[in-house]
Amino acid sequence: MYNKNQFGDVMKNKKEYNYLPKFLNTHEKQDSLMNFYVYYYNSLPEDSLLTKYNLSVLKSYMFDGVMKYLSEKKLYLQKTEIDIDFPDIELIIKKYNDSELSDSEFQEIVGFKVEKENWDVKIERYRKSYLFLPSHIRQFDQFRTVFKDFHDNYSLYNLNENAIDAIRNINYREGCVFAIDYFIWMLSRYGYEIKEKTRKKTTK
Repeated sequence: MYNKNQFGDVMKNKKEYNYLPKFLNTHEKQDSLMNFYVYYYNSLPEDSLLTKYNLSVLKSYMFDGVMKYLSEKKLYLQKTEIDIDFPDIELIIKKYNDSELSDSEFQEIVGFKVEKENWDVKIERYRKSYLFLPSHIRQFDQFRTVFKDFHDNYSLYNLNENAIDAIRNINYREGCVFAIDYFIWMLSRYGYEIKEKTRKKTTK
């Protein structure tokens, strides 16, 4: 249970991060996903972005910066509607947080090596075609242009200080690689994509 102050902080986070899906709309949930990110890429070489930048900087860059910027462009991280049986990232993280999975079991589920060995053909095709991105930014030059605009014009988007500090620490090329080829690429394995907000159909 949350105490009164913690509950207030959670509600403030949810309002602040209303452009993110529910499983990422508080700092606590974002921290859980960043820890998941570390486990997911536990086989990366030493010169990866994980060793170059502090994890909190990457977290602020992604959640306070990139996702906020994309929402200003009417693009949001959402569950895909494509009919593929994706693993449930929320359930995996919850089980780990609730100590239902040991570190070794958790790494076995999400590990880079295991993913390569037990690859689902439909998911592989979906990801390698970059179908988790809107059609107008699926090419490298296209999403690199988006990130250059983000870095050149971040002052126009009412970002918080954490995001601004992160943007100043990361150049747009590395930011583009981190966001698309690492972070959103990881989430696409679990059925999340960047797309325009879908409206729920209403019945009269």
